[in-house]
Amino acid sequence: MKMIEEVKTTEKQNSIQYNGFWKPANRKPNGEYVLLWVSDWLKQDWGFYCYISLDTYKQDLDGIHGLIEELNYRGVDVYVEMVDHSPGLKGFYRKQYRRSKISHYHILNPQTWERVT
Repeated sequence: MKMIEEVKTTEKQNSIQYNGFWKPANRKPNGEYVLLWVSDWLKQDWGFYCYISLDTYKQDLDGIHGLIEELNYRGVDVYVEMVDHSPGLKGFYRKQYRRSKISHYHILNPQTWERVT
């Protein structure tokens, strides 16, 4: 059985890497951002917090998707929850948060972010 702690990151993940359950996978950016919680659906096997920066959202999303791909070796459903935001993205955050009451997976879609930039 593959252990989560043994997962190696790839170049496409940029500065996003798994640091253990409940720990941030990247650093808080200086500019505008949204903070997410990403995990397996039942929050049992893996999970991490991560920031998506408005300035580098394409790289951040690529890294998050790469990390999900590596951690989700069982192929279970992925849970995404928007947790926090910078002051400048308050309206964007509220609008995106209301799009779903179950999971905010749509926030990992680059087209969602293109509407803001």
